[in-house]
Amino acid sequence: MAGSVSPAAKSTFDAVGRVPPGYAINSPLAVGCVTVTLGTTAEIVDIAADSLLLFLAGVFNPVFSAYRMRQTPKELMTRVATAWSVSNKSITALFIALGGWLATLFGVREALLVAAILCLVSGVFLPWRGRRQSAEVHPHAAL
Repeated sequence: MAGSVSPAAKSTFDAVGRVPPGYAINSPLAVGCVTVTLGTTAEIVDIAADSLLLFLAGVFNPVFSAYRMRQTPKELMTRVATAWSVSNKSITALFIALGGWLATLFGVREALLVAAILCLVSGVFLPWRGRRQSAEVHPHAAL
């Protein structure tokens, strides 16, 4: 069934395949609803938190990629990059399913609390080593 589109996807687009004019307004309306129901302070906190998250993710990804490349011997670079990509996508899907299961079992707030605690604790598992030790383990890393 090449080229077939699901009924849900068809309802989003008009006959020509374009997004209807009012469709893009949903996101700003959702932001407005948050402002009306929770107040301006909640909206400012939400925007600041989202912006900070996007900024830090944008900084972390290239920095950690450079670190991984520096610590990996050249002959293993392709294997490490592939393993990283596959494991990252697999773990993401696994934790999305786990979050949904926790939300179903205990409630959304409790699932978000568990996710927040896991995010805070995850820093313990980062490869914390001093620069000197790192250079001793992998001599090419100092280059």
